Amino acid sequence: MKAAFARLLLRIVGRAYEVRRPEPLCRKIQHPIVSNQATVSADDRLSTKWYFASVGLKAGWYMLEIEHAQDSIGCVLTLLPTGSETSHLRLGSKKICKRIVWFSGKVNELAVSVDQPDCTLGRLSLIALSSSFAMSRVRQRLENRGNLASESIETAADVYKRYQVNLHDSIFKKTYRYLERDFGPVCIVDSVEATIRASVRLQLLQADVDDAVYCHSVERAVDFARKQGWTVDWQYDTKLVSEEAGGCHRLVYRMLVHNGVRYREDSIHQMLSAVDDTTVIVYADHDHVDDADQHFDPVLKPDWNPELLLNVNYVDLPWIISQSWFERAIADLPAGESIEDASLLAAALGCGVETEVVALRMAQVPGQSTAVADGRMAALNNDQVKHIPEVLANRRMERSPCKQNIESEGFAWQRSVKLALERAGSRAIVSRGKLPGFTHVSWPLPAELPAVDIIVPTRDKVDILKKCLESVQLKTQYPNFRIVIVDNDSCEDETERYYQRLEADDRVTLLRYEKPFNYSAMNNYAVDCTSAPVVVLLNNDTEVISPSWLDELVRQALRPEIGCIGAKLHYSNGRIQHAGVVVGVTGVAGHAFRYERGDANGYCGRLQASQNYTAVTAACLAVRREVYLEAGGFDEENLSIAWNDVDFCMKVQASGLRNVWTPYVELFHHEGFSRGSDDTPEKVQRMNAERQVMIERWGLREFSDPAYHPLLTQDNENFGLGNAVT
Repeated sequence: MKAAFARLLLRIVGRAYEVRRPEPLCRKIQHPIVSNQATVSADDRLSTKWYFASVGLKAGWYMLEIEHAQDSIGCVLTLLPTGSETSHLRLGSKKICKRIVWFSGKVNELAVSVDQPDCTLGRLSLIALSSSFAMSRVRQRLENRGNLASESIETAADVYKRYQVNLHDSIFKKTYRYLERDFGPVCIVDSVEATIRASVRLQLLQADVDDAVYCHSVERAVDFARKQGWTVDWQYDTKLVSEEAGGCHRLVYRMLVHNGVRYREDSIHQMLSAVDDTTVIVYADHDHVDDADQHFDPVLKPDWNPELLLNVNYVDLPWIISQSWFERAIADLPAGESIEDASLLAAALGCGVETEVVALRMAQVPGQSTAVADGRMAALNNDQVKHIPEVLANRRMERSPCKQNIESEGFAWQRSVKLALERAGSRAIVSRGKLPGFTHVSWPLPAELPAVDIIVPTRDKVDILKKCLESVQLKTQYPNFRIVIVDNDSCEDETERYYQRLEADDRVTLLRYEKPFNYSAMNNYAVDCTSAPVVVLLNNDTEVISPSWLDELVRQALRPEIGCIGAKLHYSNGRIQHAGVVVGVTGVAGHAFRYERGDANGYCGRLQASQNYTAVTAACLAVRREVYLEAGGFDEENLSIAWNDVDFCMKVQASGLRNVWTPYVELFHHEGFSRGSDDTPEKVQRMNAERQVMIERWGLREFSDPAYHPLLTQDNENFGLGNAVT
């Protein structure tokens, strides 16, 4: 009653505005949403629009609150006040979304739109905030995300401008800007560096070039590298060059020059500069140029990502490879197969090749012997593959490449992956992937399927838990599983009655955790109480979509080089909730591609390909029991609620295993509408403390996620381009 009276009083004095269940002006209107940076919807997708007159708000700070339905999760709401700046809000997973806004002048009329037809709003309200409170909250957000430039930003206009940019970067795609370089005079190297360069030799192989401009770029790159002290041999054919041609050089590399590719003047120099005694492969980024010489679609690649390489040749170009390693990788390759594909895939998988001559050469090259005890060739590790996060090549391409060409290249890569798996001794099955040019590797299951314990922490909310368990029981085709419910002091009679009904189901076990809520401790307790060789952590607000979800998780979990496996999770309306975790963005970590449409391809197709990620969410996470225990489980002392799954995955990765995210495991995650608020003083204090633990433990202020790219945005989760290339 008091709150309602206070709002009425604020409305009277022009410091509040509220409307409930507003009727739209138009439910289906072609209305592109435009910001100062870019246009969100070039295709003018249908929107819902409202118009409000006689708003009567004074200038100042306000809290915008939007109550919306689940079907609008991930949509963009645009606020267009008369006489003040336009604001945009991504409607999140909570029923009520909030955003601080600032009006520079009086607002008499207000237009609101959401980029979805037939959208409904339960409530829209604007409540006045004190300047000190608003500035403090805005500064805190910018500081948490590392975006507070300096204490000199004091005016409301300055702070709000930076705040707007930070928020809108998660909504608007920026336009790519190619960075032209002026390389100036030849650099001077010291004697130590000169000695290193004298020990390296590059054999440049090139087919006939049909474009003088592109050929000239190679000439300039070779000339630049030679002036830097590198030895570069250049020949106009692609035949296999023996390492014996390397003469007295200890480290000999080869590079295939492609037609229709323009190389940056320092490209060869940059790749050779990354070489040390352990290096086998060096690769860099590239972009595309059209017939008008306009640059577009930069391919900003992750660091060494073997899982992604099995799905698509993300390395592509440019790259160099150790000649001795290359010879060994293709030693028994059947005639007619791609030697370039084979060498790259051997780096990801290893292979069973060994010859006396090549083995002898490998033994003589410092740091580059990758043989294992049985004479097989081991896959390369992160130290042996270097990635230069810069665009060093420009590929000529039409804006809309021919689908037939993409399909042809994809079929060739699928054939190469199949052969590489056979050479590595794997029984995995290769099929067409989710996108043209992509493949899918289905890893083998043993004849006797291992048991799986699916651990589900919960407290009351039986309707949510029941939907989760029924989806697992009715949709899962993998037969050998058990559901382990970890109940945390449920107190509702309906919950107890539901548990009693479950007692007759021998596939369900109930554990009681009668202590204060601690997500980490609950999972650790459940793992200690169970015995299956594979463990799946599953939130109670998830719901199975793909019947083969558990098969796919187990296939990945049984691979000895793999640690944690994560799933493609969708909000209730199909939008992406989780597609891997990028560590370091938004302050600590963020869910890759959050709020993207469920059928989107993602940046460079990464929403449709299995790949290595630094971390995945524990809302659905599979791991071998032995891996869980060896990593020490979740940190129940310092990370009881937040980021415990990220911390766990990073510990697993630090042990030498690779974590995997796969789009072939799909579930709904009804997050937000089923959980409480995190904005009480106690929860905020706990969240800040756990944030600090992660920052200090993993050095997140300087951390660069190997599954991401430093030129992509650090402010949000949409894989947008960062400021350096826009």
